[in-house]
Amino acid sequence: MTESIPWLLLDAWRARREGPAAIERRQRKRLAEIVAYARTNSPYYRELYRDLPERVEDPSA
Repeated sequence: MTESIPWLLLDAWRARREGPAAIERRQRKRLAEIVAYARTNSPYYRELYRDLPERVEDPSA
């Protein structure tokens, strides 16, 4: 994660202002980024997540 603390605070403020749907969008986007990073950088997770869709946005997957 390369975001600075001020950027994260601003993002959190915007999300609260935009409401629950915006928070859920951000959560899903970040989940997809974390899974993509794990697949790219870890043979274990690449194998573990091989049967998942290319972009994972649903935590239940």
